[in-house]
Amino acid sequence: MSATLVATGCGWFGTGKALHRVGPQPRYSEIWSADPGIDLFDRGAELVRAAVDAATYTRFAGFDQTFPGYEEATESERSRLLSYVDWSLADSPKRALGWPRTDFNHIAGLSFSESSVSATVCSYVIFESAGVLARPGPEVIGINVRMSNPADNIGKTGSPDRRPEVADSLGRYVPDWNVFGSWRIDELRHEYDRLPEGCARWFQALYPSAVRPSPRIMSPPLGTLPPTMPVGIQYPEWIGPSDG
Repeated sequence: MSATLVATGCGWFGTGKALHRVGPQPRYSEIWSADPGIDLFDRGAELVRAAVDAATYTRFAGFDQTFPGYEEATESERSRLLSYVDWSLADSPKRALGWPRTDFNHIAGLSFSESSVSATVCSYVIFESAGVLARPGPEVIGINVRMSNPADNIGKTGSPDRRPEVADSLGRYVPDWNVFGSWRIDELRHEYDRLPEGCARWFQALYPSAVRPSPRIMSPPLGTLPPTMPVGIQYPEWIGPSDG
């Protein structure tokens, strides 16, 4: 059994095969929710969360310091996935990733089998300081996620994070095990042409005054000051692989 090595800043995690270098803790957090009937800790939802979290972190730290297994999970679709750019983060996504912020992600639809996952994810951002975005915010976007599994084993779910209001002593921004296993990411794409209806319903419930000036845009009315907040507690945190 390999030991887990953790250091301040960049770190090294044992993954069972070789030590995996993990980048620094980011200045942002991801907070997830889901439609009724979708359990964030089921295997399908866990894979969706991992795909989106890893994509964001990879833009922050690079492929050589990201989630264990993410490089292999994206190998066949690397050129397309590298174009995954969160246009809600202003003109320079890499620069915006350095601004303290909280990403609110919501699974609005999920289909899962032993060989495939497909999901609609909704996402918006709240920054810690005003002035990051010139337009009123937040602005919700939709993301399509598709994954496939060529193996017979779907993999075990990780330990659930049952306390969203507190940081777990074992919780991490980056897991120290390969969450993806044999799963491959086939699509991770923003819905540029039209905001999915599930995302519109979710966002409207959070921001009743939100307007939809076009099929693809939904945000607070013009003149609305963008909200700010301290960086939230990551939820769910990546605590550890399940022993079950």
